[in-house]
Amino acid sequence: APFAETGPALWRQVMAVNLDGPFHVCNAALPYLRAAGGGSIVNLASAAGLTPRPNYSAYGASKGGLIMFTRSLALELAAENIRANAVCPGAIETPMLAATIADANEAAILARYALRRFGTAAEVANLVLFLTSSEASYVTGAAYTVDGGSVFH
Repeated sequence: APFAETGPALWRQVMAVNLDGPFHVCNAALPYLRAAGGGSIVNLASAAGLTPRPNYSAYGASKGGLIMFTRSLALELAAENIRANAVCPGAIETPMLAATIADANEAAILARYALRRFGTAAEVANLVLFLTSSEASYVTGAAYTVDGGSVFH
């Protein structure tokens, strides 16, 4: 929604889902990660948290906040062998995307993506799988885009 149409209730709802939710999940997971001697946290942020977009003030702020929260976790928990990273998807083929672009021109939207297509959930999952694996044991505090090159536009 445009900022002028974003009242306190909508702002709070977006923050509750996109920022408070991950806070509570990380808080609940922390004792288990500590008991295991370490682990990996992967928060799902958004490319909208890295690049401002019109009509995304609440959403972009919540996802940008999630990226900073994730980076803070990376610093605070590194000594306990707990890594934290953020994945920042762009437009991914989901029902949410379909509802968002129902009235928009898909070709105009795809023109903002270097790869000229929407991503898939599997492509996001592959990055999450890598970040939670031992192959990413030296990766923490990063925010990775899976966005077909949309952050360039």
